[in-house]
Amino acid sequence: MSGNIWDIVRDKGLEDYFISIWIDHYDEEEVARRLGAEAISRSDFSSAMQGYPFGSGDEPEETLWVGRHGPQWTHVLQISGNYAAYPTLHSSLTRDGRRLLFMCVTEVAGIEDLVLVENAQRTDDIHAFNHTPAQLDGLFARNMAGLSFDGPPGTQEDAYLTIIGRITGTPLTEEWFDRDHLLCRVPLGIW
Repeated sequence: MSGNIWDIVRDKGLEDYFISIWIDHYDEEEVARRLGAEAISRSDFSSAMQGYPFGSGDEPEETLWVGRHGPQWTHVLQISGNYAAYPTLHSSLTRDGRRLLFMCVTEVAGIEDLVLVENAQRTDDIHAFNHTPAQLDGLFARNMAGLSFDGPPGTQEDAYLTIIGRITGTPLTEEWFDRDHLLCRVPLGIW
């Protein structure tokens, strides 16, 4: 997997607000149910974005766009709010032995640690500031070969997305954004 995946994210206007989780479950409707989210519609990215400024906390509920990511994974893109960033949510989604990857880039905080959660426990991460995986023999370390974390803006974000693509077996592509996925609302107070 080569090329700059972060450029795809940037082209979608997400470079200042990209909060995403990938969960190793192939059924996007089941993932939405586990999230406590109510499906509003099946829509493309452009339709999903109408009326939802990224990161807006002014909405009565939070908004997610949930879609299959390869044969075994589902990608959850946070459109409004920060629900997908909650560690308690990550634990809940993985209690049954599932794995979850979490990536967060915001204008305020910049890039955060890339996180792996397994069986309700944070088991590995790549530290955002020193690019060192917490587990030197862990899943992230095994998938970092040939990647650079230092360079022009977007280098570290691209490295994270490349690692996610290596783990899930499917890179994030323009085609993922071109497909219809579930647009979901998460009522306030769910978590």
